[in-house]
Amino acid sequence: MTAHAQGTLENPRFENPGLPLSPNNYFVPTAAAIPGWTAYVGGVPVSSIVYNDVNLGAPAFSLHGMDSPLKPIQGNYSVILQGSKIFGGSSAAVGQTRPIPSTSMSLRFYGSMDMEVTFNGNPLSLILLNKELNYDNLVADISMFAGQTGEIRFTSNLSASHLLYLDNIRLSTLPIPEPGALTLLAFGLFGLGWRAHRTHQALFTRTQTTLQ
Repeated sequence: MTAHAQGTLENPRFENPGLPLSPNNYFVPTAAAIPGWTAYVGGVPVSSIVYNDVNLGAPAFSLHGMDSPLKPIQGNYSVILQGSKIFGGSSAAVGQTRPIPSTSMSLRFYGSMDMEVTFNGNPLSLILLNKELNYDNLVADISMFAGQTGEIRFTSNLSASHLLYLDNIRLSTLPIPEPGALTLLAFGLFGLGWRAHRTHQALFTRTQTTLQ
């Protein structure tokens, strides 16, 4: 039902690490863990990232598989970005430089509203489609960069106190939803919930009347 143009993003769901990953003191090579992507800590590319663990206090970028206490949110692997206000304040980020197809209208991913997403340093405005337990389902307008080549980068917000999951990144030919459409969707979901509640109330009332 949806048409996605994903050929320009390599390993967009972080599902193709070079196995086996053999951690050295919890770290694995970036190139093997997330091929096609560059990991940054404090804005500087790093050659190794944390595997199946997180840092306590310090900024970090980590990959998590099914053996991790922090289970992936989609597929067999997810990544987590951890910014930190201590140590001078540092962020964690991941980016990939690729051409944006001329037909691309939006960037869609599982992440967090506490992330900053940029294309060649230009910030993209995020729209929340819906919230899940450990992540937000997000979309951003990327149509103005269609046909250009540059880096899409996801960066942790230092004000975030929680772990920021990132997964299921894709470029889509679908435009971003209009504000009115999002409002109608919200009202529609509310209406369905209200109708189900009233139906339940009516059934409960009839049941009580029958019992009396």
